[in-house]
Amino acid sequence: ETEIRLVKPSVLQMGLKSGGRLTDICEVAGGEYGWRLCPPEVGPQLRQQYPDQPPFSHDLQIGMMPMMHPNGQPLLFQLSCFGAMKCLYTNSGDP
Repeated sequence: ETEIRLVKPSVLQMGLKSGGRLTDICEVAGGEYGWRLCPPEVGPQLRQQYPDQPPFSHDLQIGMMPMMHPNGQPLLFQLSCFGAMKCLYTNSGDP
């Protein structure tokens, strides 16, 4: 077991007022804040450990190196909550 401390900033809170590419977000997170990317297993583990995610709240994108789909598309884990339905799925990790 490994304990990981997670943070939940928006790109706006990170100073990226116009949004940003994945590389920009990672650069600010690592350089300015000293944060590291999560290992991919954080997505499934967080889904199990966060059963009280507020319904219809903001999706939580996991800050991680993209996983590669066999078709070459980069993917990131994302947690969502649609009413009582809690979801873990992948979202495009396209830079």
